[in-house]
Amino acid sequence: MEMLNLQIQIFLLLAIGWILGRLKLVDKQARFSLSSLVMDLVLPAAIIRSFQLEMTHEILVSTFAVLVLSVLIQIGCILLNKFVWKGIRDEAIRTNLEYGTVVNNAGTLGMVIAEAAFGEEGLLFASVFMIPVRIMMWSYGITLYSHTASRKDAFKKAALHPCVVAVYIGVLVLIAQNSGFVLPAAVQSTLNAVANCNTALVMIVIGTILSDVHVRHMFDRLSIGYSVFRLLIMPGVLLLLRFLPIPALAANVCILESAMPAASTMVMLADKYHRDPAFASKMVFVSTLLSLFTMPFWTWVFSIIA
Repeated sequence: MEMLNLQIQIFLLLAIGWILGRLKLVDKQARFSLSSLVMDLVLPAAIIRSFQLEMTHEILVSTFAVLVLSVLIQIGCILLNKFVWKGIRDEAIRTNLEYGTVVNNAGTLGMVIAEAAFGEEGLLFASVFMIPVRIMMWSYGITLYSHTASRKDAFKKAALHPCVVAVYIGVLVLIAQNSGFVLPAAVQSTLNAVANCNTALVMIVIGTILSDVHVRHMFDRLSIGYSVFRLLIMPGVLLLLRFLPIPALAANVCILESAMPAASTMVMLADKYHRDPAFASKMVFVSTLLSLFTMPFWTWVFSIIA
């Protein structure tokens, strides 16, 4: 029932964003400002708050397990790209498919779902999971589109991303808190107030993005095939993690984060580098829409194999 309520909430927030976008109450400039607000302030605040846990051996082991698994998953995704999409002759379409295999929407939607499904500990693990993903996003991902990206600049950009910086701060907060230091009440209240905006703003922004898409031509065999691959097949294979000697929550978070739809950054990159942004929009729209049904499915799977 709790997950059903969450899905209804997400659908309603997406609908609000879609309506605001269709009525032009939130234009592209306003959407860009909202996206920047989420990525540069609201999501980092939620990440920092997620580190305010009692440090235990189990949490340390799980955090390390998530980091290692995330690295291995990224390597696996790159290897998959050499085989899964090699039959696609259109280079622009293949570029979008390869980017969508390595990078998904775990950085925003994934963190919201992880927090809703598993609490603050889930958000903590999702934040750690995203570190290798962000590095790949700004290195391998950009290289797919531009072919000229500097590895040094890409790593620097990833290391200084506000959400990654929030992880650094969160670690310091975690250490300080477990050493007896508590944030002043006013600072803690402010942090909570900003972090509590996370779910609503992320969903509304995604809704405004979807409002730009013309539904009539969105569903084709390739966009649906990608969505099934991204939302069901990849996490289905990773379900094997639950049968390995690693913490269950760490495995669940890695599976859930790997079951997120295509990242909206794909559309921006495809547009900037002239790599079929129309098809990129299809991938984002179809996978995001179908994820409204696959996300509760995966949380149900976790409940029956607990």
